[in-house]
Amino acid sequence: MNLPLRIAPRWWALALLALAPAAAAACAPSTGPSPFAARAAAGDTVSLVQYYVRPDGRERFEQFVRESYWPAVQRVAQTDPARVRGFMQTRIVYPVRANPDGTFTYIFLLDPMVSGENYRILELLQSVYPQDEAQQRYGQWAETWARPFTSQVFVQSGPSDGAARPAGGEQ
Repeated sequence: MNLPLRIAPRWWALALLALAPAAAAACAPSTGPSPFAARAAAGDTVSLVQYYVRPDGRERFEQFVRESYWPAVQRVAQTDPARVRGFMQTRIVYPVRANPDGTFTYIFLLDPMVSGENYRILELLQSVYPQDEAQQRYGQWAETWARPFTSQVFVQSGPSDGAARPAGGEQ
């Protein structure tokens, strides 16, 4: 005998809340770094770098992040942590679905941006790998892009939502 399942709406909500962390963990595997990562405070600069990846390039893009990018950051951090402070504070956000054009957008969130930091990934690789190997790794990664990456710079707001604006900046 099939009886209709009747559960009060609040119990459904509690069940969804209980399952949400597990579902989120299953969607995006952790690939990176930092036990040292800090988040921007009010008035800090944050940058959003968007990489548009071809559908057939997703695995190679993620493999580069796992096997070249984060290991390079960690190797440099062992000898010169100040050199990669900004990289250590970078979060990489993985897409859960394709864009309307079929590409996938991966986001490098520089949170916060470190003033004066060199965020050039090729130069990071060149500091760890032989020149030819660094160029090859970077080139294979860049081949996964459907078009050039874009970046935007933001200012972290404060508790009053908008209290922090850059000095002399437009509002």
